[in-house]
Amino acid sequence: MPADKGDVLLAELAPVPQPVNDVEFGCLSKTKFSQLFGMVERLIASSESAVRLQAYLAEGPKPKVVGNV
Repeated sequence: MPADKGDVLLAELAPVPQPVNDVEFGCLSKTKFSQLFGMVERLIASSESAVRLQAYLAEGPKPKVVGNV
């Protein structure tokens, strides 16, 4: 999808969540909202590592090879 088509779709959707977000985050000052935004960005960045760790742990322990088989 071309970027301009995506921009048009976002513009069409914006009126729906915008007033809800205004109410949801209206209790935060600009400073507090910026702090929250920074925390969310860091959580998103660390989620990739968490997903990789989860996949690794789900594989279970690897058998150890001892001696000549």
